Amino acid sequence: MHLILQNCKIIDPVTSSVTPGDIVIKDGKILSLRDPGAAKDIAGSEIIDCSGKYASPGFSDAHFHSESTMLSLGSLAEVLIRRGTTALYINPHEVANVAGIDGVRTLLRDSASIPLHIFLIAPCKVPTAPKLEKSGAAFGPPELEEMLSWPDTVGIGEIDAHKLLHPSEPYTGFIEKAKQHKLAVCGSINGFRGSELQTCFASGITDDHESVSGAEALEKLRYGAYLHVREGSTEQNLTDILMVLRDHPGCFSRICFCCDDKMPGDLLHVGHIDNNIRKAVAAGIDPVAAIGMATCNTAAYYGQEDRFGHLSPGREADIVLMDEIDPLHVTDVFFAGRQILRNGELIWHAPESSSLPDSVYRSIHINRRLSAGEMLIPCASGERAHARIVQITPGQIVNRILTEELPVKDGMVRADNGRNIQHFALVERYQGEGKVLPAFVKGYGITRGAFAASVSHDHHHLVCVGADPVDMAAALNRIIELGGGMTVAAGGVIQAELPLPIWGLLSSLSAEETARRELELNRAVETLGCSFAQKVSPFAVLSLMSLPVIGEAGFTDQGLIDVRAQKILPVLCE
Repeated sequence: MHLILQNCKIIDPVTSSVTPGDIVIKDGKILSLRDPGAAKDIAGSEIIDCSGKYASPGFSDAHFHSESTMLSLGSLAEVLIRRGTTALYINPHEVANVAGIDGVRTLLRDSASIPLHIFLIAPCKVPTAPKLEKSGAAFGPPELEEMLSWPDTVGIGEIDAHKLLHPSEPYTGFIEKAKQHKLAVCGSINGFRGSELQTCFASGITDDHESVSGAEALEKLRYGAYLHVREGSTEQNLTDILMVLRDHPGCFSRICFCCDDKMPGDLLHVGHIDNNIRKAVAAGIDPVAAIGMATCNTAAYYGQEDRFGHLSPGREADIVLMDEIDPLHVTDVFFAGRQILRNGELIWHAPESSSLPDSVYRSIHINRRLSAGEMLIPCASGERAHARIVQITPGQIVNRILTEELPVKDGMVRADNGRNIQHFALVERYQGEGKVLPAFVKGYGITRGAFAASVSHDHHHLVCVGADPVDMAAALNRIIELGGGMTVAAGGVIQAELPLPIWGLLSSLSAEETARRELELNRAVETLGCSFAQKVSPFAVLSLMSLPVIGEAGFTDQGLIDVRAQKILPVLCE
């Protein structure tokens, strides 16, 4: 039985062309391309009249953390299919840090029944900074060897600059093992230029997704990297990068698109890789070239161009139909020759959730209630104290360390809402004691209440920002009761919440309900005074403050981390 997509405008990014024609599909693969109407006489054929719609290879995300969507892979697939995505290259180091390799197996076990190609970037930063934090698991050579034996593993990552500038085991061994298997070595480098950046690439990494400016991106391309241009919920870098790279079209074949971390509301209402394409076109990139960055470039980078990324004979029949490409609008999707989206309506639906092991619901081991006093830092004398403050940059993954003078009241250092300085607390979740590490942050804008989450990359200890320590304790205690989640508290009362009972990372609700709850959370944070809550998710910003390898600072269970020096800093200055 043949399937014929008749009367298409076939997009070919390789030749920068759009050609009218028919696509003949058999056994899930493209059999041939024909002139318009030339395939209609093939015996025993099903013919779909595409009415002049544009036909593209399915879109792919070159670097994605599926757990950041807070959705199961089945629920996530229902969202992404509508957006034209047919392939994900995922690094599940969130669940790996919480639940180890068993968690990775559990996350992936149902992927074969989902109409998405899901490829694994084997996580090797578990924990991310072993000398500066503890998470729920630790990966070494045995775990990596097992993941490299899995058939859908295409790379390892993501390896940050500090492990490349100061090579040590097990990371040097991880890179060598990936090279032996001819796999990608995914980097994570932000803020390093010149000789230090060259040293990073000399260590063996083959791509990077952390660029925040066009100049930074261009330098990485000059050093031979594939560039994964990111547009996520918090890390919105695409426009700044492509406004520079559009003047260097020779590098277009080495640019892929990714989202890295994306919240469910953004996926539903803004888009996935389709949004990257639209924003690229708005930044001056030709639509066909932008589609190439979402399709054939990614396949070529991961050594899969004989299977994906191009509408040509022998390739998988993963095809997206669009009635427009500027602005891009997806109407139909075919996966392995089977239609799964028709005129914007899903044909495929995720099966009912299969049973999960009880352990996924018991990942937060805090056996007590937290108090408001634990959210504060004591100061023995004086009315003022000098403290190190971490200043956020909404819309970027970067942050800064500032030194500010703060008031002391009743022997405790207090935040200063008038200067946009808030309390911060991290609560250790794995050992049972619920150790609290208080600190200060700047830039959230809240003047009352608090909000908290069990999602904090990559260790996923509990984190909270607040103007009121009583509300901070209330928000955190509710997360402990839920077994994971996101909460907003004001006046000692929970204002909004989203349970995340699966590893403290994933929702058991539908994508739509999860997104609705996320919107309620953002609106609740906005009522606390956060001015950017409807543009950039404050929870997404909060989740990235814990990284001890990006920006200037991160928070772990060991304290405030100076990222550049890779050491622990006291919050209060001498």
